[in-house]
Amino acid sequence: MWAHSEEDNAAPKSRADVEKSYEIGRTIGDGNFAVVMECHHRSTNQNYAMKIIDKSKLKGKEDMLENEILIIKSLSHPNIVSLIEVFETDGCTCWVCSFWTKILIFRKWIYTVGCER
Repeated sequence: MWAHSEEDNAAPKSRADVEKSYEIGRTIGDGNFAVVMECHHRSTNQNYAMKIIDKSKLKGKEDMLENEILIIKSLSHPNIVSLIEVFETDGCTCWVCSFWTKILIFRKWIYTVGCER
């Protein structure tokens, strides 16, 4: 069964259900346990990043995943990615997070440190 945010009353039960809410795009990163893909929320027109974590690669390290979720949820800072939603099945856990393009990161940096002209 999928876990979901408190705002969502209809929890998705499959990737097809997730794709009703999110259009999943290109891969923007990958690692030992997960792949990160661009996604677009169909009803709000917002862009996000979806981290898809393969549970089979986390055998014996499940507490690491729970700790990471708790840490990310506890943080609130404009320069740290925000966790929007978490979905879970038997095979994977999907995190929907804020998504920053290179241009947005550059703009935040310019605003923070300033720029000599």
